[in-house]
Amino acid sequence: MMALASLKITLMMFGVCQCQRLGPQLFTADRNITLLVRSPLQGEGGRLLRFMVTYLRLLSTLIVRVSKRLEHARRAARYLYKHNGPKFLRVKFTEDSLVKAFRWSIVELRHFRFLKSETVSEYELFTKCYKANLVWFL
Repeated sequence: MMALASLKITLMMFGVCQCQRLGPQLFTADRNITLLVRSPLQGEGGRLLRFMVTYLRLLSTLIVRVSKRLEHARRAARYLYKHNGPKFLRVKFTEDSLVKAFRWSIVELRHFRFLKSETVSEYELFTKCYKANLVWFL
């Protein structure tokens, strides 16, 4: 019985730690994607797609936490909203330059387009959720 209680406490502490790191993780993923899009390096296309998946997962988590009005989500949500969303969506680039630099196939390019469009729609959902809970942020 005591082991079960300590396991629950450990899991709760892990959950709190994960929540508190959500903002820095979002910022780091956004920064890495922006750097790879601005100056694509040969063979780094897989990393770019993984960072985009990570960013999308973290953004979805943030949306859930804002909708539940969890206190530790407030700072990350405020930062993301104040800076008009992911920076990598505002960077100007051509898909041709990414295809050449990363040596992507059509399939990988489709994955990139899909992840980018999903990020845009998730950010729009985040914005709606943030505005719906605006009183909470004051």
